[in-house]
Amino acid sequence: MASKNLEKANENLRYATLGFEEGVIAPANVLEAHTAWLSAQSEKIDAQIDIKLTEIYLQKSLGTLK
Repeated sequence: MASKNLEKANENLRYATLGFEEGVIAPANVLEAHTAWLSAQSEKIDAQIDIKLTEIYLQKSLGTLK
């Protein structure tokens, strides 16, 4: 889900940047799109950390932690 949100945020930021360069989108909208992209990127990193921690907890509970 985090990856899908990041894909959408990437596309939204691309659209906003192109629109700004063409003069049809306000700078505030580009900043908003960038903020959404940053949030999506942060959520993806958090999800990846959660995956790694869950793997470690599983290995520890199974007694296979190296």
